[in-house]
Amino acid sequence: MSLTELQTAMTLLFEVFDKYAIKEGDSSTLSKKQFKKLLKNELGGALAVRTFYNEMFMLSIWHR
Repeated sequence: MSLTELQTAMTLLFEVFDKYAIKEGDSSTLSKKQFKKLLKNELGGALAVRTFYNEMFMLSIWHR
């Protein structure tokens, strides 16, 4: 059975998250620094990192 487009996208999102999270030892969380690096490296110029970072902060994503 093949995955839906959403399932494929979610799988890729989790894989990218894991790639950055494991760099600081805890594969279940991202530090603010690693999250910013993920956005910059994976999205490049497609998104203003600072704007997205501020949006995520306002949504209380950070648990540290």
